[in-house]
Amino acid sequence: MRAVGIREFKDKLSHYVRLVGTGESDAADAALEELALRGSAVTGAPHDLRLCRPGPRILPEGRRTELLDGERA
Repeated sequence: MRAVGIREFKDKLSHYVRLVGTGESDAADAALEELALRGSAVTGAPHDLRLCRPGPRILPEGRRTELLDGERA
């Protein structure tokens, strides 16, 4: 595991996000833990997929694309 300081973590945040995406989360975890200990970051509970179910569709199929295309024109 590699330890990093807060400034380095902030400067290289996108790099650490990519590391986490490839499964190398030790460095990012250590840096986030340090931020949390200093009170500069707040860590949350593990993600619970049961809390993130998609809601019902409000617009008919295709209407959302129609509206977005109208906004972009």
